[in-house]
Amino acid sequence: CVKYDITASKKGVIAGDMLELGESSNQLHSNIGKQIAELGMDFFIGLGPGASIMVDAAIDAGMSIDKTRKVNTHEEAAAVLREMAKEDSAVLLKGSRRSRMEDVVKCFMNCTMN
Repeated sequence: CVKYDITASKKGVIAGDMLELGESSNQLHSNIGKQIAELGMDFFIGLGPGASIMVDAAIDAGMSIDKTRKVNTHEEAAAVLREMAKEDSAVLLKGSRRSRMEDVVKCFMNCTMN
């Protein structure tokens, strides 16, 4: 169970694939999506195929579809973050090391979006 106590105007998650999970991968991705919905996040961005499972599970658990996005690249994730977050938002980025979630932050800080 995840607990948080963060004062921010909006709270969101950008989740990348959790790799090397083997046969349990889909179920574990689904469990995370459900928890994100139960926590009442203001937005949820899923990066990659496994994260797509998380987003679907969050929607199935009651998260509004307009609060979610599925993306395939770090650049897309950064662009969606620009749309969904406010200046004083709190955002958790999480994924396997090979998901390179730090690249979302780098792009958010440095990339010019079209």
